[in-house]
Amino acid sequence: MKNKKKNKYISIKDVKISKDMDLTVRTGLSRADFITLISGVKADTSGFFEENAGTIYDLCEEYSLNEIFFLRNYFSRIRLGYSIKS
Repeated sequence: MKNKKKNKYISIKDVKISKDMDLTVRTGLSRADFITLISGVKADTSGFFEENAGTIYDLCEEYSLNEIFFLRNYFSRIRLGYSIKS
């Protein structure tokens, strides 16, 4: 009998954010909770990340990226005055 892998999510209050977060370890948040979390980020002054939170979550899931680490790096670059141009 094959074991089915169950997706177990943690709540927003249980997410641990650290400067030493591993880029390749997902937070365990559900997609809905990630969208809720992003909607409260003050650094997202244009609303871009809130508007695209679902897509960001999906890409992080597909490529096994820690979604909080991904955003933390972006917002850190903004605070330091860097811009990311396409």
